[in-house]
Amino acid sequence: MKKILNKNLAGSKVIVFKKVLIYIKKIEILRSWISIISGNDNYILVNKFYLEFMRDLQGAVFLSQLTFWADKGKNREGWIYKTQEQWFNETGIKKFKIAQITKELESRGIIETKVMKVNGNPIKHYRLLYDNYLKEVEEVLENKQMNIDILKTEKRKTENRKTISENQNKEVVKTKKGNSKIGISSITEDTLTEITNTEKTTELSSNRFIDTIGLVAISYINKLTNRSFRVNDQSYIKLISDLINEDYNIIDLIEVVEKKYYEWRNDRKFNKLIRPETLFKYEYFKKYVVEDIHNNIEVTPKFILIENKKNLCMTILDFIAELERETELKEDYEFDRLKSEIHSLCAEL
Repeated sequence: MKKILNKNLAGSKVIVFKKVLIYIKKIEILRSWISIISGNDNYILVNKFYLEFMRDLQGAVFLSQLTFWADKGKNREGWIYKTQEQWFNETGIKKFKIAQITKELESRGIIETKVMKVNGNPIKHYRLLYDNYLKEVEEVLENKQMNIDILKTEKRKTENRKTISENQNKEVVKTKKGNSKIGISSITEDTLTEITNTEKTTELSSNRFIDTIGLVAISYINKLTNRSFRVNDQSYIKLISDLINEDYNIIDLIEVVEKKYYEWRNDRKFNKLIRPETLFKYEYFKKYVVEDIHNNIEVTPKFILIENKKNLCMTILDFIAELERETELKEDYEFDRLKSEIHSLCAEL
């Protein structure tokens, strides 16, 4: 019984330790980010985030500059000081407004103030309370993005289903006179031929688009691994087609390729699994995507994940440009359509 209790206690300690590590990592990321977006000693540049955080331009300017100087401060306890005249010369904010902003920040638990002497003169000192500050930063970011992310995800899924449906079932019937509505009695052999030709054209276009995604995704694996998987292998194309029909897209494919490459590249056992038949098999792929979300969202704030995905969009577009220069039979692929889709997906992030 004692052994079981000790084992449970040890397991609990491991869980607590992991949670502490995740929390510390999150704090480091948030502190690094607010330092990057905060002010300057030569000019005033206010990130839009501070406007949303403070709901007031002067408050945004003050907090941005305070964060900047707090990050540069050398006091071990985190205190910095500036006179009212120095704040005014730096920000143009008057004394009564600074007092108002300071009072709000103190009431929100973001800063604390204390009058201490400097060279014999009493001067108000400021200290950021990072635990409360970063917690509120995260809440503002998550509240801003949560509903938008859900709406955009649903919108993208709906649009993907609509596109697939149109590509597979579109039957636009037009008579030689230009009428778009045709009764059963008016369907002729020519009309049926036109329907058949339209279906064939749509199918060819859809196939070329899947082939283009396949070319990019498989070539990207080849580039990372220095291997030579066949970009026109129909078994690979079928796997990719299945993923597209499940509402995944080129960004999802490349994201999984990169994740698994950097995870497995130095592992002798798993390195050989960096291949299309493993990465793009639906049963595996859907797990890799979920792993990616679960592993990152605990530690990394959403806005950083979104920024990373935007950078990935640019990487894919640059890679497509390389393929366009190298590919001889460009008419077999729909590069422009794929680039347009990437731009649209990136704009929705």
